[in-house]
Amino acid sequence: MGQDLTLDNAILSAIFPSAKPVSVTILTQTFDTCTFRAQFDVQPSEGWPLDLIVHMEMFDDEPVLEVVTAIGKAANHQFPGLVPETYICDKALTADGRDVEYTVSRYLTGTVTLETVWPTLKAQQKESLVDAVVMAIKQVSQMRRTDPVVKELLAGTPFIHKDGGVCIGCPRTGYSKDLREFLTHLVDRNQLRRSPTSDLVETPEGVLIHSSLPELGSVLLTPEDMSTLENNIVFSHNDIEPRNICVQAVEGADGSTNYELVGIVDCHKAGFFPFAFETAHKDLSLGNENLFLDWYMLFKEKTRSMIPAGGASAKLIRAVRIITKSKCMQQKTSVMAEFRRRWLEKEGLELSDDSLTGWEKRSGGAETKQPWVFSLEENVRLYEMVAQDCQ
Repeated sequence: MGQDLTLDNAILSAIFPSAKPVSVTILTQTFDTCTFRAQFDVQPSEGWPLDLIVHMEMFDDEPVLEVVTAIGKAANHQFPGLVPETYICDKALTADGRDVEYTVSRYLTGTVTLETVWPTLKAQQKESLVDAVVMAIKQVSQMRRTDPVVKELLAGTPFIHKDGGVCIGCPRTGYSKDLREFLTHLVDRNQLRRSPTSDLVETPEGVLIHSSLPELGSVLLTPEDMSTLENNIVFSHNDIEPRNICVQAVEGADGSTNYELVGIVDCHKAGFFPFAFETAHKDLSLGNENLFLDWYMLFKEKTRSMIPAGGASAKLIRAVRIITKSKCMQQKTSVMAEFRRRWLEKEGLELSDDSLTGWEKRSGGAETKQPWVFSLEENVRLYEMVAQDCQ
């Protein structure tokens, strides 16, 4: 197995040729990514602050961070200062000869992620922060791919189709000229080598998405549904979870500590989608990328009005569920997939018949009357048990 992507003198010298950081802290690290904080006692470049965050990724044929940078600028066009400013996006060579793409951005000094403080907040504080996040999302989602300024902001990126239009999608999902192509790509990405999972078929009545597992059924998107969804494609972050939300402590008049929204980070999944796709992704993230049920419930409640009325959005959400679950049920169980299954079971959750609602407490259970409480210890024990069972 290869080594994680890490820092070396070649990389640091390429990124910061004029000044050496006095402190470097690695924040996250995988085989093909590395994010670190760099602090200086002198300006590393004109106009740059002394506290910076650098994100590196292995460079493939198609740029990713260049597009992420452009998407961040588009978000800030709608909501100035929402995404930390990026000062440079460039390429470099590691000491072991690997090509990397990197960005240097402002570190939000004095902030913490919402994930770290969420369990300590009172119900009113939580709701206030969700309101602030949703207000920002609503403002950003006013940007549509048909807006002339979008072409200017995303010029030179794969978002601009050869026919001149702006694609649906993002760096993580790829880029599609229209919704039909987007759904085709989504089906393709969720296939397995040895067994079919789901399929998309053109019929006289519209686009039919069905599972190879009969119990998962199918969903038909009529031409009217497709048109409705196409006409409601907006800027979406697609990963609005507490780990990507930066907040700052402020002292209240009574001496208590409150928190206010400062910024939203990580635009790798941000792009142009029907907002129903973002709410479908939120369902998939619960029990995996997010373990705060009350955050999920508040977010879903307060963004429901952003989903256009009518049945098209509900059909899209069901289609995403069919496509992803058809793969999940036939895959060899991973630790994280099994953890999520058991976590959802532990929390007593089931998918509502109303696609827009998503996960909800099982009806009739005593737990529906009790306030939800986050337990890090329970989650750690569950993960350790799953890891042991999956060996």
